[in-house]
Amino acid sequence: MFLTVVLLLVGIALVLLSADKLTDGATGLARRFNVTEMVIGLTVVAFGTSLPEFVTSFMSALKGSSEISIGNIVGSNTFNVLMIVGCSALVSPIVISKSTIHKDIPFAILATLSLIVVSLDAVLDGGQFENLISRTDGLMLLGLFTPRTDTPSSHRVLSGTGWPGRPPDSSAAPDGPWRSRTP
Repeated sequence: MFLTVVLLLVGIALVLLSADKLTDGATGLARRFNVTEMVIGLTVVAFGTSLPEFVTSFMSALKGSSEISIGNIVGSNTFNVLMIVGCSALVSPIVISKSTIHKDIPFAILATLSLIVVSLDAVLDGGQFENLISRTDGLMLLGLFTPRTDTPSSHRVLSGTGWPGRPPDSSAAPDGPWRSRTP
């Protein structure tokens, strides 16, 4: 029991240290390649901070502990939406852009609904099958993810030729605390 607690604390410390180094490295990349820090945040940091969840879920699935895999995803998303957004809003009000309201939030709802649908095999099939997320379901979920990362807006941002919702000739990030700072 003691060793388990020590390993948990060491793991948490390593995640925190790694997240800090990831942020520093991503900021350095942004400055080196003259890319806004927001673009790096949307790509490198977003994928990097999701890697621990991915590895945990993937390893759990390999070991046959699918409950941990699903619990990790559902718990993480619930924590992100409720706790992180809630605490952030307590510190400073969060301005929600029209793009977020019209594209990002509906996509998050679609992703959640898709997970619910693929999880309810027994209900949808009249009890003939057990609830199972199959390889076909996995491919469908990945298929939903692909268009989200391959939109005209993401191409403009990632190529540096524009910011979503801004004129194509404006490659600068919007004003705010996240804008790229030059020394």
